[in-house]
Amino acid sequence: MAIIHTAVWQTLEAHSPLTTLLTGGIFDAADLGRQGLQPDTPHLYRGHLLKPCAVIHWRGAAEFRPHYAAEKRTFEIHFYQDSGTTTIGEALRLTKKLMHRAQIEADNGGLWWVNWVSDSSEFTAAELGGASAKFSRYEAIYLRE
Repeated sequence: MAIIHTAVWQTLEAHSPLTTLLTGGIFDAADLGRQGLQPDTPHLYRGHLLKPCAVIHWRGAAEFRPHYAAEKRTFEIHFYQDSGTTTIGEALRLTKKLMHRAQIEADNGGLWWVNWVSDSSEFTAAELGGASAKFSRYEAIYLRE
């Protein structure tokens, strides 16, 4: 087993229809460092064009009420492509189908219940030269030991 960060990434990576769309890769933001995606990130660019890709961003933890021993972690999956949103829109749909109401086992917390929370509208990722972007937000809930 793996910690929840790795387990979510592995779940996405194991879904071949999703990885077929996201030819630039699926990344955990914690593994990318402070600068995030860069032009020298392996397999991310075809020439000067950004390939469709995704980055998982983990957010803070909070109490999950009414259960005094439950906690939730929020994470977002950001999708990017050079222009347009056809490919990342489909990747977002596949991800939601895969992750909403999923149960993922991890070393930290045992069994996690993952629920979709919301999707963003399209936005421009200035840090990637104005690439098209969207994201989905999820909550992962587990019982503290």
